[in-house]
Amino acid sequence: MWSSAGYYGGDEEEEMVGYRFHPSEEQLVNHYLKLKMQGRDHEVRRIAEVNVSKFEPWELPGQACTEVDTDESVWYFLAAPDYKYANSKRANRTTKAGYWKPTGKERMVRAESTGEEIGTKRTLVFYKGRVPKGVKTHWIMHEYKSFFNFPNQRDYLLYKLMENSDDDGGDEMQASLEGGGEASSRMSCNYDNPSPYENYAPISAAVNFQNNEPRQEDSQIQAYLDSFTGYDESSYNLNSAMQPWMYNTGDTSSSSYDPYPGYG
Repeated sequence: MWSSAGYYGGDEEEEMVGYRFHPSEEQLVNHYLKLKMQGRDHEVRRIAEVNVSKFEPWELPGQACTEVDTDESVWYFLAAPDYKYANSKRANRTTKAGYWKPTGKERMVRAESTGEEIGTKRTLVFYKGRVPKGVKTHWIMHEYKSFFNFPNQRDYLLYKLMENSDDDGGDEMQASLEGGGEASSRMSCNYDNPSPYENYAPISAAVNFQNNEPRQEDSQIQAYLDSFTGYDESSYNLNSAMQPWMYNTGDTSSSSYDPYPGYG
């Protein structure tokens, strides 16, 4: 797979310096959740797959692949549904220390361009203890479901975890991190489904997406493009050719296509 720094290898990707991860709800559902459901794990590597009910909320930041700016206590996770019983669709929202309680109404997530309903969003609040004597905390989680229906699709949910205050849960989270659970600032993890391109050596220089001029190190790519019949340098450049080839995930028109959804 290609990134702006060429082939990436091993378990780490190049950081996108100067960018932070703040995807919209449509991007979460229509890009990251959809690709995960399609089995395209290597394309959503920046969001960790974690069973959120196996961890307390203050432990989850240490499980995240992506650490956003420190002034925003927000983390993202993908997870297969966890049910209380094998023959039931009742969600398991209980942890050892407490439980996640749904609050408010389930809300529709819509595509901005068409208004089409593409999924739902439910808000969960974490309570310490057990029902009915649970104590409300400042930990909040949004649970996103998708309406997509693909052949052989996998059932997944996407979670957005937030801590609204340092007054409750902050000490537990700090203790968890000091005990060995460290949130990654490299935006990388170990993956159960590694990219099939991991054995490729990384290309040292980035493809120049700013001025559309390929550099010398891109000669391997350019040689491949030059082999196309009818190649016309005046109307066909490296950048315009690479974008739809590298990121075949949706609309690739110049006006709407974003190869890095959620960064800015």
